Amino acid sequence: MLYSVSALLLVLHQTRQALASECKLIPEDPEWPSTNTWDSFNTTVDGRLVQTVPIGTPCYAGPNFSEDECQAVRSSWHNPDFQYVLLYVLIRTESDKMHSEISSSSIMHPIWSNHSCDPFSNSTTATCTVGTYVSYSVNVSSPEHIISATNFAKDNNLRLIVRNTAHE
Repeated sequence: MLYSVSALLLVLHQTRQALASECKLIPEDPEWPSTNTWDSFNTTVDGRLVQTVPIGTPCYAGPNFSEDECQAVRSSWHNPDFQYVLLYVLIRTESDKMHSEISSSSIMHPIWSNHSCDPFSNSTTATCTVGTYVSYSVNVSSPEHIISATNFAKDNNLRLIVRNTAHE
């Protein structure tokens, strides 16, 4: 009986290891690509790599904190045009101003991240995280960008999600 239990435990351990090796990486994994790796990849897609910045980022302590930008986010938060139609994302430009761009971090996006970066949080200890939103996306404009993104995802064991604008 002891032999059977040991054999079963060994099979379960090997199965778990095999499944783990098949799982796609997430940002918390030690094997997740480094910043340098992402930067190198960005050159292969002509600088079209977009890192997701949660919309509520300026409302949290840190280098991106901005009372004015936070108030702008809060005042527009429940406006569907802000959240869905335009899909604003806060991106610091050289002039340090807010502008709109397609984003994967809108609460009206199909999977909202359980208040992972809620601009109305009253907690001084709250943190703003990407949560379950995509960490990076590529704004592709050529077949070469698609090939580079697909190969990068495959080579780095990353989940690849394809989205389009629904326009031909």
